[in-house]
Amino acid sequence: MLSVFGSSVVILATVAGAIALLFVLRSFWGSELRRVHNDVIGWHVSVIGSTYAVIVGFMLFAVWSNFETAENIAEAEANCLVNVVRSSRGLAPSSHEQIRRLALQYANVMPFGGMARHAAGPSEPCVSCTHSAALDGGNRQPD
Repeated sequence: MLSVFGSSVVILATVAGAIALLFVLRSFWGSELRRVHNDVIGWHVSVIGSTYAVIVGFMLFAVWSNFETAENIAEAEANCLVNVVRSSRGLAPSSHEQIRRLALQYANVMPFGGMARHAAGPSEPCVSCTHSAALDGGNRQPD
């Protein structure tokens, strides 16, 4: 994946190339020669433009659907975390406090790159490992 600078360079180079190609095309094929073909080519351009608009519309729909799905998953995960902490009130105070502390740690880690760090492999005991150890009653050390 490119950096912001690299992406900007690619976009600017593409726009500059398109403008250069337009100037070259206009120098070889003048406007008086193009007017003759407007009746023949005009409807082709309309069909291509409409097709492009439909394709872009479908792409936007797919991206927006994926965004909404990710947002719903994040909300459901947050609700489950709150439910776990609220349900732990019925446990012994030490267990409730440990679950509350782990939930708070999880809530602080996940929004700020917890998934990326977890995918790269845990370099230190991760929240889920610590949570698994807590569920075992503290008999197991984190991985």
